[in-house]
Formats: sequence, C-alpha cells, structure tokens
Amino acid sequence: MDSARAQAGGRGVSVLHDADARRLGRSEFGHPLVLEAGAGTGKTAVLVARVVHWCLGPGWEQTRQKLEQAGAASDHESIAETVCGGVVAITFTDAAAVEMQMRVAKALRAVHRGEEPIGFDSSELGLTAKERVARAAALASAADRLRMQTIHGFCSSLLREHALAAGLHPRFAIDADGRALRGLALDLVGRSFDALYGDEPDEDAVMLASHGYGPSAVAQHLHRLAARAIRPDELPEDPLDQERFAAWREPMLAAIEAVRAILQPAADEVYDAGKADGRNTKGLILVASTSAELEAALRELDSVDRLGELMSEEGAAMRFLASKAEAWSKGKFSDTELGLLHGHEGRLAAELAAVVPALKALRGFEPEVLRAGTRLMRRLLADARAEMRRQGLQCFDGLLRDARRLLREHPQIAARVREGIDQLLVDEFQDTDAGQCELVARLALDELPTEHQPGLFLVGDPKQSIYGWRNADLAAYAGFVARVEQAGGQIAILDVNFRSVPPILAEVERCVQPVMQAEEGRQPAFQPLHAAPPVEGDPGFDQHGRRAVEHWVSWAHESDKGKIGPSTAADHARELEAQAIAQDLAELRARDALEFKQAALLLRSTTGLEVYLNALREADIPYQVERDRSYYRRREIVDAASLVRAIVDPHDQLALVAALRAPIVGVPDAAWLPLWRARFPEACAKLRSPNQEELLRELRQSITAVAAEVDASGAIGVDRIPGWHHALLAAVDQLAILRQSFRIDPADEFVAKLRAAFLHEATEAARFLGAHRLANLERFYRRLTEALASEEGGPQAVLRALRIAVADEEEESATPPGDDSLDAVRVMTVHKAKGLTFQHVYLADVHGGSSGARGLPQCAVSERTGSFEYCLFGVPTLGWHQVAREEARISETEMVRLLYVALTRPQKRLVICGKRGIPGAGGRAAVGLEALLRHRMQQGQVLAGLFGEQRGTAIEHLDSDGVLWRIPHPDAEQLEGLARAAQQGVDPAALLAELETLQRDRLAARERQAQARVRTASREDGHEVLRFAEAGGSGAEDEAWTTRAIGDPELARAVGTAVHRALELIQLDAEPVAALQAQIAGLADAVRGFVPRSRLDEVVQEARRLLEDADRSGILYELFDRRDQILGREVPVLLPDESTGGAVIGTLDLLYRDPATGQLVVADFKTDAVRSDEELQAKRAHYLGQGQVYQDAVARMFPNEEPPAFELWFLTANRIVR
Repeated sequence: MDSARAQAGGRGVSVLHDADARRLGRSEFGHPLVLEAGAGTGKTAVLVARVVHWCLGPGWEQTRQKLEQAGAASDHESIAETVCGGVVAITFTDAAAVEMQMRVAKALRAVHRGEEPIGFDSSELGLTAKERVARAAALASAADRLRMQTIHGFCSSLLREHALAAGLHPRFAIDADGRALRGLALDLVGRSFDALYGDEPDEDAVMLASHGYGPSAVAQHLHRLAARAIRPDELPEDPLDQERFAAWREPMLAAIEAVRAILQPAADEVYDAGKADGRNTKGLILVASTSAELEAALRELDSVDRLGELMSEEGAAMRFLASKAEAWSKGKFSDTELGLLHGHEGRLAAELAAVVPALKALRGFEPEVLRAGTRLMRRLLADARAEMRRQGLQCFDGLLRDARRLLREHPQIAARVREGIDQLLVDEFQDTDAGQCELVARLALDELPTEHQPGLFLVGDPKQSIYGWRNADLAAYAGFVARVEQAGGQIAILDVNFRSVPPILAEVERCVQPVMQAEEGRQPAFQPLHAAPPVEGDPGFDQHGRRAVEHWVSWAHESDKGKIGPSTAADHARELEAQAIAQDLAELRARDALEFKQAALLLRSTTGLEVYLNALREADIPYQVERDRSYYRRREIVDAASLVRAIVDPHDQLALVAALRAPIVGVPDAAWLPLWRARFPEACAKLRSPNQEELLRELRQSITAVAAEVDASGAIGVDRIPGWHHALLAAVDQLAILRQSFRIDPADEFVAKLRAAFLHEATEAARFLGAHRLANLERFYRRLTEALASEEGGPQAVLRALRIAVADEEEESATPPGDDSLDAVRVMTVHKAKGLTFQHVYLADVHGGSSGARGLPQCAVSERTGSFEYCLFGVPTLGWHQVAREEARISETEMVRLLYVALTRPQKRLVICGKRGIPGAGGRAAVGLEALLRHRMQQGQVLAGLFGEQRGTAIEHLDSDGVLWRIPHPDAEQLEGLARAAQQGVDPAALLAELETLQRDRLAARERQAQARVRTASREDGHEVLRFAEAGGSGAEDEAWTTRAIGDPELARAVGTAVHRALELIQLDAEPVAALQAQIAGLADAVRGFVPRSRLDEVVQEARRLLEDADRSGILYELFDRRDQILGREVPVLLPDESTGGAVIGTLDLLYRDPATGQLVVADFKTDAVRSDEELQAKRAHYLGQGQVYQDAVARMFPNEEPPAFELWFLTANRIVR
C-alpha cells in the first residue's frame, strides 16, 4: 500500500487500485467512497453497476424491512418503486443523466434475461437466480423513479418542493440561456430612464455617464450581476472604506519595506564601488530608489481618495512599475544582479510578486466610479430581484445559491431531504466548486436532526479538471476528499484504460508525467494508465506509413519572408498543418474508407479556427464545429432570422431587405434602389393580410414595373437571376399570409406555414453540407416555436432575442442531424472534447498562445480568495489583484490537465501538430501547450539536421519509442505515394493515372455541387409548390406559365394541386357531404396563390368536377372512415438523395394506421383517369418509385415499426390499390 499511497500524492489513507476499486465501487455502501477514474477507465460502468447492485441487494432488503415495519405493501412493485426513488445521481450534463438512466434500465433488463452486464457480479448478491430475475423485472419497470439529474436540476426540484421556505415563486421558470434576464435588465433600465437621466437625474448615473458608461452599459452590468445571483447586500455600501483600505495598504507597505531592505545593501555595494551609472547596475539602483519613494508615499497615504494620485502616470507607483520590478517579480535577473543580491533573489521575487500585481490592477484607479457604480447597482439589483420574484424568474447560479441557503437556514428541511435519499452519487466531482461541496456535505455529511445517513459515492478525476474558468476548484475538491477520509471513507483509483491502444497511453505518460507535478489543492499527482486486456498488444493505426503516435512539426520549407524551419511564423505554421491535416484525412478516406465522424480536430482555443476550416473546405471534407459563435453568422440562420423579423415586425425594413436578398427569394442588388424609389418597403410595412387586395395589386404592379426597368438596364449580375421578380411576387403573397397567420394561429401552426411557404430547408438541403444546414435550421425553428409558445414577453421579446443573438454572435450548439448521422470531422476545443472518443485525433496549433495579458474586466465577481471582490465599470475593488493572481495560477496548472485530456481522446491514432522550437536553441519563449511539450522535442536536433538535408520534401523520423516525427510538405504527398508504391512493387504509372482520375472526379463533383440538387419524389407530383418556382410561377398573371404550358399535362398538374389542397383542408369531423361541399365552394380561395391566376377559373372548374366525381364514386367516404387512425395529412418529406448528394422532396397525402392490422400506411391521391385494370396496373407500376421514397421516409420516422404499406387512391375510379 505504500506505493499506492505515494502515487496518490502522499495521502494518509490506503488507496485501492483498479480491480479492488471496481469491486468496492459496486459493493461498499456503509462508508463514503471517492472513486478517482482516469480517462477511458469506464467510470460510467462502475456507476451503473453500483446502482444495480444496490437496488437488487442491500437497497431492496432495507426497503422491504422499512415497508413491513410501516405496515405498507411490500410486494415487488412497491419495493422497486421505493428503492429506485431513494437513489439520487448528480451528473455534469443533462445528456449524461439521460445516458446513465438508460444504461441502468438496460442493465436491469439484462439481469432479468439472466445476463451479466458490464461491471456486474451476481455472485456478490447472494440471491437465487429466480429471485434476482424477479427483482430485476420489477426494478426495470420502476427505473423511471431513479433521480438522475444535473446539480442544477436537483436544486430546481428541491426549490420547487420548498418554494415558500426559499422565498421563491412556486412556479418559477429557469432562464436557461440568459435572454430573459437580459431583457429584464434592459426593460428595467428603460423604465428607470427618466429617474436616472431626466430633469432631476441620479447623481451616480450621471457620474458613470460622464465616464462613458451610459444606459446600455448599466443594463449590461445589471444583467451580469443578476445572472450571478448577486444580492444587493453583497455589494458593500462603501467598497473603499478605511477598513478595506487598511487591509490593502498594510501588506503592501510590509512587502515594499522588505523589498527595500533586500535592495539597500546591494545598492550600497554599487555606490561604494562607484558603479551606480554602470550599464548592468542602473536597473538595480532604479528599483531601489523607486521602492524607497513608493514606501514613503504609502506611509503618507491616509485615505483611498488619495490613491488616485499614487497611481497616476506621474505617481510613485508608476515610476516603480517602469523599473525592472515587474521582470524581477517573475524571477528574471541578470548575472550581475544575481551577484549583487547574494542569494536573496528568491525572496525578493516573492515580495515583488505581492506588490507588482496589486499596483498594476489599480493603474488609472478611479474610486469615484467604483463607488457610484456600487451604489447604483445596489439599487437596481434590488429592483431586478423583486421583478424576478414577481415574474418567477430564476438563473442557474441562483438555483445553487438558493438551494444552499435553504438547506443551511432550514435544518429540518435538510433532514427531510436527506431522509429521502438512500444513495447519493455525484459524477464529475472534480469540476465542483466550494458552493457545490457545501451542498453535497449538507445532504450526506453534516450533522442534522436525523439519524439517517445516505451512502455517498463520488466519482471524478482531478487530472481532468479543466473548467477553472467556470469556477471548478481543485482546492475545494481536495478539501472535500479530505473530509470524506476523516469520516471513515475510502479512496479508490481506476487506472485500466479501455479506450486507447498502448502506444498512445505510453505517449500520454511521456508527455504529461514530467509536467504534472503534485501540488496540494492545485495539481494532482500523475497516475499512469494501463491498457485493458481487449486492447493490450494492439499497435494502433499502423498502415500506409502512419503510426499510432505522430508528432508533426509545422516548419515551413519556404517562405516569402525567409522564415523557415524553427523560425516559421505562427500563422504560416497553422496554414501548413491545416493543409497537412486535410490531405491526411482525404487520403485516409480514399485508402481506408475512413468515416469522417471518427476523426476529431482539437484546438486549445478557437483563435485560429478559420484557418483549419478553410483547409477542410478546400479539400471538400465535411466538418462539424461544436458550439461556436459562428452559429448566428451562418447564412441559413441569418436568413431565417431576417425572415421571421420581417414577418413579426412589418416596420423592420432592414430585415425585409435581408430576407428578400437571401437565396430563398433572390432579389438582385440592382433592383433595390428602384424598389425603394417605388416605395416598395413602405407598402410592405402596411401589408397585414391576404385580404388587402388593393395593396397587393399595387405591390404587384410596382414589382412588375421595376423588373422591366432593371432587366432593361443590363445591370451586372441580373442576367444570372432570370425571373427573379416572379419569386418576389410569390414572396409578397406569402408575407401577407404569414403576417396574418402570426396574429391568429397557434405558434406551431404559424411556424409550420413559415417553413412550407419559402422552402428554405429544401434550398439549403441542395447546398454543400446540406444535412448540417438542415440540422441548424431544425434547431432554429424548434427554438422559435418554443419562444412563441411561451408567451413570455410577447412578440417583442422574440424579436429582441433574435436581434441580440445575431448582433452579438451568441454561442450556440451546432446540432448534428441525429446523434451520429452526419459523417463529418468533429472540430472542437479540448474542453468540448472531454468525455468523447475518436479513432483519430489531431491536436493542432499547440504553438498557439493566449491572446496576451488580459486587462481588467468591465464587470466580474469572485470569491476565490475567500473574500468578495469585484470589478464594476472597469474599476476593481482593492483585493481584485489577489483574484487575478489566483486565476493565473489556476490557468497555469489547468493547462497541464488540458494536455492530459487532449491526449487521452483517441482510440487508434494521435497526431500532435504545431510549430515546435528546439530546446536550448534560443528563439522565442514557448507558450501554452508547446511549452509543456518542449521536453518531448529531444528529436529537435535530428529533425533540424534532416531539414537541412531534405528541405523541399516531407521529412520523417521514427524514434526509439516507435513515435513518428514528421515535417509535412503539402506538395510532397503525391510523390510520397508514388515512392511507397514503387517500394511495394506497384506500377507507379498506374498509381499516377489513378490519382489523376481521382482529381478529375473531384473536379466533376465540384461542378455537380454547383448545380441544383433537389428533385421531387414524384415526376408528376401535382401538389408540390416547387414546380411553380421551377416554372417561374408567382400567383399573378404569369408569362412563364403560358409560354411553357403544353396542353392538358400542365392543366392536370394545376388541377391536382387544387384537389389535394381541398382534401388537405376538408374537415373530417364534420358530416361528409357538407364537408365536401364546403371545400368545393371554397376552391378558389383555397388555391389562390398556388396556381397561376391566368388559369384560376379553368382550374377551379375542373377540380370541382373531379371532386364531385369522387363524391359520387364513394371513395372519399373511405377517408372519413379512417379519420380516427389518421396520423397526418399533407406531411412534408425531405430526404437525402444518395444518387446526387442532394435532396428528394415530396408530400405524403395521407398517413394512417390500418384499422385491421395496425400497420402504417402511406396513401397517395391520384386524379388520373383510369379506364381498365390493365391501365390501373400500368399506373401502379409508374408510381412505384414515388411510393418507395415515401415508404423509406416513414420507415425513418418510425424505425421501430414494421415497414409501411403504400396505397394509391384513384379518386375518380373509386379504386385503392397497394
């Protein structure tokens, strides 16, 4: 155990390792247990096994005894429901909670079938097979009673149950994305405008405004403080009172006295030697003299109001900072200075490190701004919190704060909550903070008025704590683990990795162990990972000259600026490695049929993101960016947001222009000036309903006249958009319909009409990465529906949210179409990759540093240092420098853990890319991940030598550990392939021809991408509005229609549209004859805008005849008979087209369940004239392809159902055929 204790960082308790840890994890329920699970060690399997073991064994018996003692029912179902209800698991994300609940239910079902789930050991339960199966069956049925939630979800449930005691609205709503709070802050400042800036203005508001902080800045500060759940009384009445000033001044004075005491002997030595003006001694003399000045100034400083003088450009503090004090505080001394300091340089650096940051934080200090800002925020926060209570609005930080306060101030409630928990499991505990630790302690460890003590099981890995910027606190984690130890708990370690092959795990150890040095409360000890038996001996990816571990050194072979090799510019290095990654992926795809979704490109930050995305685009490699700020800059989202704004706010002319310029309409730029002169935007602002026929007629005339003017002008680009005015005419009609729909229809119906009216999704589906674009739009429309349906703040709130999101480029999830359906390279930060696994991982841009030293935040709050410190309007409280110093330390240690997380993501292959310096060769100082990896560049001199010999070609070197070192050369890939082929006996000429063919195919593919890639499911799909767009149709007199019409086929399609429209709108809950007659009477209104006006009367007359024939034939009564089984009418279909890479669209006329068998049935209405059985069969064969598309679509919608049937309903012939 001694070695185990040493590896655990010197802990004073025995630490169990993998096999014992897994056993203990599933079977020890009497004492608290901390499980530190290394990357890829299967912690979720242990969590699941623990829940299953508890529920089947000790939990079951304990619950049975309690129920029997209480005289309650103790049958299997009652026991199962009670035992499941006593299990609480707190996870990091909602997705993790859902996954755990599903895995527990799946494991229980497996036990019910007599199987042994992963991590489960039935022999430990002491149950007969029969009893085990019976219990598992009951528990599987009650698995939904398991309480598996995020910490915020748990707190939300707790506060809802005890809302009155917590002082909250009993039906509070959580502001998940911060939009509601931001709107509240804006509204509150707006309502207070007169009081703040009116005839008798608020002095504090005026003070802030005079320094450039107007109403917008005030609202932003209010929003941020409210979102952090800061109470008004937490902001002191005077943040700069004498007590706080003295607490800042005294340590500063002591430190500067210590600095002067160290420097005075050295300065005297210099003066005595007559070298005060020497080149190597001037710096020391300057620090000594300015420190004496600073000490004198600090002694004279009697109030904070004079602090501004000290921190002014002419003040003693600034002269001190202008010396070498800052360099010395970082340990940077010259040899001469070291000689004069006689070994005291370490103590001098430490004292200066306490002084310099404190002074820098107060540079340009403005106490009047901090005081005014504090007073104003206290008043506004009180109003904001009152309004939040009135509206029942709660933020995430508020959930945690209020839950802690509830349990702290109401011990009886805390006791009752604890009594309802038998087992408390907390996942990802390394990412907790002091507040969350307090909450868990209150639930499981603190003394409360109850004897009940729930089992406590904490799972985490301090080596993967990378969310310090979200207040994750390793010191809090370490302190809580120590408390668990004091309570008789144990620590167990999982170190057997099931994810990565041995070469990758060996590289993790080589890279991370030297830099992960244990430091109490800041850095854990490194714990090696060992390959599990399933991957033991697996060499990883070892094909086509690739290895499981590769280091790519991004050195330029040539440069216009002469910066090559180790001197390569950082931006140039990014471009080179981006091209190399794209080419590597393309070659893996061609040679090994790599699924792109099995590869990930990881970055420490998104600073150089666009460089990598450009390279992937150039190589036609699809990619998916996880949660980035580009979501609201994406063309499809900007267009959709503009369209919604133009509908909801008729006076938003900017949105109108943006929507009509977009591909969904396509009005050319040359048309906008004439349209403006014709008062088109002004007229559109008056448009509210399709019943405004006079206004619509004026708009159509205006559009037609402008179109003639623009087309005749020969303006550049107009000839590339022929018939654009037809699309604009149709858009105006739809705008009128949708504005009316927005006023009168439910939210979901309005959004459905919006999506159908402009075929935005069909347009985007035909573009490159169409499936990705569709997924983004699906999320947009889903959120729009939710926002409209919530009725919180009304339409103006929706408009405000859209404007904010687009203007501020809010971060948003780039949603894939299904969990894994998008075959695209995942591009994300290392933070986003935590918990994920990929076959190939490229860790790129390791040479990328931070964006430089950060200045003071405009608005921030922190309790990291044990005191409440903050910045308001760019001015900090006096202790903020300690916060900044602590955050810098956290960031430094967290960088090591970030490296560990990145390197443990791949299964088969790890590629580390970056411009790497050669240790000991001088040059710029390494930063970030490159600095941590500097010790791995032992091959630097070897690579430099090879670079000098082979520059101009890709360079490779295999080291003694089997790691491949490469200096890629993008132009050399083809030559490498030919050389390798020659070595293997393959005809190089044949391979070259194959590569040339591949290049031609890629060019052809690009040409195909430029073409329209949308087709309809049916070649004669009469009810698809799309064909009118193809024909240039607009709903007005249409020259394109008349010139293209070819007799009856065109009429038949128009009539088909009319008939399908009538059958879509017919009321099936009415009396059949009356319902049909109502549709016949309203035919003209129903299809106006869907058929050319020039043929409206003709179409209506023919459609009336067909519907009356169908009525006489009796087939429509089949529709009424099936009304209770109908799942949908006129259901839109959009599927990927494998043949073109585009999309197939169509509409299901009718989807219902066969009343006899329950099978899904797709029915398609046909208006074809059918005179014989032979003709009927011929028609059936003709429509089989269309039916196959529809059947495929429904099968995808209902994957667990048997394949659907397809029926053709020939309306006039009264025949239904399958």
